[in-house]
Amino acid sequence: MPKLILLNGPPAVGKSTLARRYAEAHPLTLVLEIDAVRALLGSWLEEWQRSGHAARLIALAMARSHLEAGHDVIVPQLLTQRPFVELLQETTEAAGARFYEFALLDPREVVLTRLAQRREPDGAFSSRALMEKQGNAPGDAYDAFVAALAERPQAVVIEDP
Repeated sequence: MPKLILLNGPPAVGKSTLARRYAEAHPLTLVLEIDAVRALLGSWLEEWQRSGHAARLIALAMARSHLEAGHDVIVPQLLTQRPFVELLQETTEAAGARFYEFALLDPREVVLTRLAQRREPDGAFSSRALMEKQGNAPGDAYDAFVAALAERPQAVVIEDP
């Protein structure tokens, strides 16, 4: 039975790295980077709210199609609001697949150091540029994620001590 795995966590915690490793070990797994989908949309940063909504709708369609074809989907994404997580789960179940949510968490100072050292290529999605556009400081995403964990009792939390 195919599965959708949500790897949730703050920027620079290792979601994408872990997702790629999983996909390498599980042929035809789709690594569904919603932020990469967002970056494919024209003026995504100037229209950050609308591009985020559009990218999530496209991602749901991609996930459903791939799951219905019998393949796994892994979604490395920071999601602090429950409604989209629920849409992912509903889409997964409607496709006859299983849904799993893992929350990756490293200490705040470790994550912020990694984020500060991250290089973001021109023309690609930039979490730093999006945070600036939204008026958020680098630690805000981390803090919002930690606060949201209280609303995710079924998420399996994986912490680095």
